[in-house]
Amino acid sequence: DNRLAGIVSDRDVLKNLSSRADMVDANNQALNTLKKKTHQIMTRKVITINSEDTIEEAAATMLEKKFNCLPVLEPSGAIVGIVTKTDILRSLVVRPVGQLTAQKSI
Repeated sequence: DNRLAGIVSDRDVLKNLSSRADMVDANNQALNTLKKKTHQIMTRKVITINSEDTIEEAAATMLEKKFNCLPVLEPSGAIVGIVTKTDILRSLVVRPVGQLTAQKSI
């Protein structure tokens, strides 16, 4: 099955680490977290974008949600890939400046 079950982000890992002041306990918790299966810490309700969405729509979603990346799905729900902040920046840099649609503030 090529359906998205979840995603593991740095935030998911950090949530599973200890916030204890005791370094021994914190280190043990970190080792335990690293031994977990991905399904045990992943986010299951994943926010995604459609493969037909624009770069602008992807960037707006990422800014609104404070995400560094978004999974990209076909309308059927099949996984196509992932778009990152770097991908978006790269798409802006390779365009001639006159083609950018962002409004300048006065």
